Amino acid sequence: MLRWLSPVLWFLLGGTALHVLASEWRTRAETWFVPAVLLVAFALVERIFSSCVILRDERVIIRNPLGDVSVPYAYVVRIHTTGGGNYTLVTTGGAEYLATAYGGSLIDVLFKTTDRAVDVSWEEIAARRPKQRAAGTVRKRMVRPCWLADIAMVVALILACAAVLVASLG
Repeated sequence: MLRWLSPVLWFLLGGTALHVLASEWRTRAETWFVPAVLLVAFALVERIFSSCVILRDERVIIRNPLGDVSVPYAYVVRIHTTGGGNYTLVTTGGAEYLATAYGGSLIDVLFKTTDRAVDVSWEEIAARRPKQRAAGTVRKRMVRPCWLADIAMVVALILACAAVLVASLG
């Protein structure tokens, strides 16, 4: 519930800022610039908070703020926690992939969320791993879609262009 409430609150805050400043929208660039900045902040927060580790039927997906990596269970050698508390997946080729979702925060130190995530992931992968090496490859995407964040960035760009236009004409 909180995950879906956050975007609503950000959009309400942006709409409120636009409404408060809208009295002089033709002459004040801030009327357009403030909501643009709020939407950029929202997009960054949304990308960070949507980071996660997904255990699918045949592969594990590590979704980070910008990109993601998809690794078949047959290629996973081990999953461990680094000294800084990061969730790390190691493949047969020796490549290591870090999950931003478990970044070794203060909450992690208190509640050991990364350690629990590593244990649960390893148990699930061991149970689902095929006996023979299945066909499949490690897939990486440099930029992953995050629709709420992407839409917010497009709207922020439009509002920023409007701010520049109002500033140059006003």
